[in-house]
Formats: sequence, C-alpha cells, structure tokens
Amino acid sequence: MKALLYILPFGILFIPSFATSDWTTVGMASVSDYRFVTSLAEGSRFIYVGTTGGLVRYDKVDERFLFPYDYLDVAIGGIINSPVKELSVSDNRLKVETSTGTYSFPVSLPFDSTSDDCPESFPGYIPPPGYFFRPDGVLSDMHLHDYPVTACLTDFIGNKFLGTWGKGLLRVKNGGNLLDLLPFGLASPVVDNICVSDDYTVFAGEGGITVWEREKDIWDIFQAEDIPSLPTDRVEDVLIMGDTVFFATEFGLVTLDVRKGRFKTCRPAVELTSLALVKDTLWAGTTDGIAVYSSDGVSLDILRRADFPRVNDVAYLDNTLWFATDYGVFTWNDKGFLRYTKDDGTLDASVISAKASADTLFFLSRKGIVAVPSFIDKPSIFPGLFIFNGRRIRDFEPVGRFFFFATSSGVALYDRKSFETRMLTTEEGLISNDVRMITREGKYLWFGTPKGASRFTLDW
Repeated sequence: MKALLYILPFGILFIPSFATSDWTTVGMASVSDYRFVTSLAEGSRFIYVGTTGGLVRYDKVDERFLFPYDYLDVAIGGIINSPVKELSVSDNRLKVETSTGTYSFPVSLPFDSTSDDCPESFPGYIPPPGYFFRPDGVLSDMHLHDYPVTACLTDFIGNKFLGTWGKGLLRVKNGGNLLDLLPFGLASPVVDNICVSDDYTVFAGEGGITVWEREKDIWDIFQAEDIPSLPTDRVEDVLIMGDTVFFATEFGLVTLDVRKGRFKTCRPAVELTSLALVKDTLWAGTTDGIAVYSSDGVSLDILRRADFPRVNDVAYLDNTLWFATDYGVFTWNDKGFLRYTKDDGTLDASVISAKASADTLFFLSRKGIVAVPSFIDKPSIFPGLFIFNGRRIRDFEPVGRFFFFATSSGVALYDRKSFETRMLTTEEGLISNDVRMITREGKYLWFGTPKGASRFTLDW
C-alpha cells in the first residue's frame, strides 16, 4: 500500500494576507452556558437576557430563543461572549455593561423597559414536575439544587420573566400561575467534543452534555452528578445514529436514547478513546486495543494485546478501518489487522487523529499532515510549515483544498494551493482562542473551546 500524497512537516509559519475575493467571513456565531442570568431588558419583540456566558435574545412572538448574535450583525463583538453585568434600555438603545466595557446599540422600542425589582415574596407559581418554587424566589429540583431568582421583568402584555442563577430563564404567562422553564445553551462552557447529525447537535465537555434538537429547537442538558447511569461528563468521542448517541468514556461505552432521555453504560468497562460506525457495527479505540459493539451497545468482541499502543482515533475509508495510534497507523479489513507503514517513516510516529474526506484520508502526526488518497501510488512531498505562534495543532478539518487547524492561538486556515494562511481569532468573533477541536456540519464548521462553541460559515 503505497498511497502517500502529502507530507506537511511542522516548523515555523509565515503568515501572508489573503485577498478579499479569496476569503469572505459571512459570520461567526457562538453558544455557551447561559444558565446564570444577571439582568433582563425588553424590546418591541425580544427579551434581552444578560448572562455570565454573554447576551442572548428571546423572541416573544415565536416563543423561542434566537441563536446567539452573529458577530457581523452586531458589529461590536465585546457584548457577544463577555459576561453581562447589567442591561438597560432608554431612547431606543440597549445599554450593555460587560466585564470588558459598556456598549450601546439601537433596538426597536415603542416603549422603554428594564428589569423590575423582584418582590420580597413571590406568588405561588406552579413549576414543572420535579421542581419546587419557594415564596422567597428559589427554584429547587429533586437533586436538592437551588436556583435563586436574580432578575425579574414584566413585559408589555403582562407576561412575567424570571432570570435565575443556574437554571436560565423562567416565564409565567399573563393571568396564569404556571412556571415555564425556557432552556437554552450549554450545560457547561467547556466543549471538547461536538457531533452533528441530521437532527441533533451534541456538545460534550467537562461539566455536562448538551443535546440540541435543531428542528424543534429543544436544548436538553445532562450532568453526571445528577444521573446515576451517566458515569462521567468527560467524553473522548461522540457518534450519533438515529435517536441514539454513543459516548466513548474512560468507563466504557455509554449510550443515550434521546427520545427517552435515558443513559446506559455498556459492559465490559473498557477505557475508550475514539469511535467509528461501520454499517451496524461500532468500532472503538481503547488504551490498549480495539473494542467492537453492535449498534444497540452490546459488546461483540474485545481485541487487546499487551504490546498494542493507545488508539487515538478511528476512521473508515475504502472498506478499511484505520487506527491512529501512539506508534503509527494500523488497518483492519477482511485480511485482518495490519501495520500501515512507509519506507520514509512518516507514519511511524505518534498519530493524533484521522479524518476521511471524499476519497482521501488525512492523518495528523507528530511529523506533520499526511494524506493517503486511494488513487495515488507515488508519494510526493507537499511543502508547508506548521507551528502556529509556537502552538501545536490539536485538531484539523480538511475542506476542499483548505485545512482548518485548531490551536491555542485560534484557528489557522491554510490554502494548500496558494500556500497562504490566515488566523481566525476572537477579533473575528471566535468565542475563545483556545480551540480544542473542529468538526464540520455542511456549510458550517464548529470549533470547541473552554468558553463555549463557535460556528463559522463557509462561503467560497
């Protein structure tokens, strides 16, 4: 198997500027943890919700949250992702006081409205099953967690909105006493994994798992401390098949039935590092081998050897499974388990991740980016230098002739045709420069960071 096309060794990077015609930033939108509300304000259509994760909008007409501001729509990125201290509205302008400064921008207002003073004693609101609401303005759940009310607002038609510390926004409709929870955003700002299917986007990181059902715009939050069948929030990899989500964890394979909201930990408890779905079989990398499961989570086989290296990633291309390990690349097909090597040793070093794109497989190794196309036998060298501001590449995503690299200094975009490079940072609306992972969703790229997730629109 001699199919090496590109070797992109790491080194010092020269960063030229891109022509405007080559790159167009349509928008960078971000999402974070909006459960901790600091202030509320009202416009003609929106309730503006200030949180520790930034500013978000609730549409009173459609009764739903809008996806967070696109960076270019607002044109003042400081209010998007910075913790909001206080909101106020006057003279058709919304004033936003944040940890990075105070901003003001126009809003459509037939009247002025800001947060009310919360009463000393609240009416007997009736919360959803599993919750209790005390007269002193504290929402409690069955796990004995308390979520005190931190902001109150009565809108133009008499609906009452309550911001809480830890449970986001609540609402009581005019003339009623039922307390509605309005969940939106992430269980935790830490995002180490993102997986996208036709129906769901799943965010996982230390502190919780979030499942966003996009069509219905439902945000479900799951945290290990409250769910006995979820052994940990620390997830190494995520896959989605229909309404089932698979999680690779240090305690083994964990499944989530999204419709029922039920988790199940599969046996045996093998420490998993990565996942790949081939037809109805789930292949998992482990710290010392491979685990094989059926699509319903039943263990089929555990292939382990004492001398087998840690599997860092699994990919599937051309009826072959590819395993990126600490000691190079291995394959599995109908001929069995084989070491994939090159005479030049480019794939013998530690390989961090593998990504399949069209008919080419890309590996991120300690020696650079290695592309293995199925239609090329003769190897050639692709010149490129890839250490970005002294930061190593953590993850990557091939998009046509471009590479997107996740680094601790932002996202690096590399054009393999022109050799030009550009950095995407917080100045372009990225929620954090500490980027841990990248994944693709059609015309979007998602970036996971310790402050939330950013979604970048591809437009070329």
